[in-house]
Amino acid sequence: GNPEFWKTSFYRQGIDFVSLEYNFVTPEQFMNSLSHVARTFTIIRDPWSRYLSTYERELVLLCQRKQKERLISPSTRACYGNNTLKDWFGNVVSPRKGRWGGILQFNFYVRFLNGINDQPKVNVTTEHLEIAKKILAGFDLVMLLEYPDELKLQKLDHFFGNQTDVANQKMPSVSNNYLKRDTMYETMHTESMKMKQLFDEHNRFDLELYDFVKNELLATQPSTTSTLNITNHNSFARAKIEINERAAFFTSFENMYIVILISCSIIAVYTKRQTIRLSLLVLVTVLFLFLI
Repeated sequence: GNPEFWKTSFYRQGIDFVSLEYNFVTPEQFMNSLSHVARTFTIIRDPWSRYLSTYERELVLLCQRKQKERLISPSTRACYGNNTLKDWFGNVVSPRKGRWGGILQFNFYVRFLNGINDQPKVNVTTEHLEIAKKILAGFDLVMLLEYPDELKLQKLDHFFGNQTDVANQKMPSVSNNYLKRDTMYETMHTESMKMKQLFDEHNRFDLELYDFVKNELLATQPSTTSTLNITNHNSFARAKIEINERAAFFTSFENMYIVILISCSIIAVYTKRQTIRLSLLVLVTVLFLFLI
């Protein structure tokens, strides 16, 4: 989407906004902390449409970088021909594979929600699927990309407690799929569509998760979310995190020694009694040697 849309609507209202696109926290982290200190929402897209769009985007990145020529040049088109969707099934050659390789792994959504999108060797199981369902059920708001823009805006407005001007804006529509500009796009897209059946066979967990969202989760989701004051909620969350971080610092064995070391050093400098000063200096020296 358009970054200015989120900046105008949310950031300027004191709302912290964090986007997780390529991997997620572990289920334990979400259940134990994130779901309690932050409000969460997501937009789910039809798995096949997401996969195909991502492939087309990654294909452009690969061929442009490889050929270093214009998008519609003959050599770039040759690169397209050598990297069909069929070639990429199970053998992703995206230029961003090292960093974001999971974006074209089979069962992306289930991998993502289990926090294993960066671990391609992990085989997805029914257990992973059930965990993904529980994670999505823990979100405050889940929407489908296929929703009409008016409905998405309405749900976002309710989600943020009717505090934003989202309802008075148009839902931004920005595409980075530059392959659509190529005159060969329709031909390539038609060829890619032939892989739909094979995709379904390899992505049954994602397809089941998507059906769960459409047919079960959204049916139980309230039409409007709580009008919780998001700004106050985020302030409380930040304060809670800061308190936890401070507590963790002082409960850390190593950090406890650092605090004692600093305290003893300060006392040694300001005390007037020579015996106490010498004793503290010896203690500081011992603690310092122990730490290193």
